[in-house]
Amino acid sequence: MSTRDGAAKDTLTVGEMQGWMRVMTKRLFAFLLGLGAAALASAVAAESTPAAGLAPIRLPKALHVALERSHPGMRVLEKEDLKTEQCKDFRGAHPGWVSADFNGDGFLDYAVLLISAVPNKQVTFEGQNYAIRSALLAVFFGDAEGRYKEIPVYEFDDVLPTTRGIELQRSSKTQDHRGKDHPALLHPGLTFFSCGQFSVDYLWSKTRFDPVPTAN
Repeated sequence: MSTRDGAAKDTLTVGEMQGWMRVMTKRLFAFLLGLGAAALASAVAAESTPAAGLAPIRLPKALHVALERSHPGMRVLEKEDLKTEQCKDFRGAHPGWVSADFNGDGFLDYAVLLISAVPNKQVTFEGQNYAIRSALLAVFFGDAEGRYKEIPVYEFDDVLPTTRGIELQRSSKTQDHRGKDHPALLHPGLTFFSCGQFSVDYLWSKTRFDPVPTAN
């Protein structure tokens, strides 16, 4: 397009400028939308499938939902729930949950120790009153869809503060309280302990977790 004196036009009209700005705004919006979607996908993937060799630092949201739905009124045991003196040697990251591929299917599983948020009964023993809470040790097997299948392991009553917790059994073999060796572990096991008193290793055996008492 030329001006009246034949020189080439090197400026835009107001209408052309507005049209160009609309096009650039749409492109910028699409670019930012793509970045947001990529970041969200990355965050979801990182939460459900942590990098090899790295343990997750919190329970995934999908598992929280499953716990609230299947065990209302219960919560995950916290480090602050342990008896300070008896459990001073506990070095685990968390006494209420651990993660590993317990059944060897390639997906991350979670063992969780739950306790009722409020006491459900009172018991008097040797002149002392105790507020008794229900407790449950369960394993949640993960799958490719990010869902969890619950496997109950052990139910018991407890009080707070407690000496009980869980940790991973990672050794290649486990030994019971009589000193008898058991077969090498194909997958990580689960240890349920009472600080300074006893521990029990639970090993997955195709359909259930079998207990192997061990000495502390």
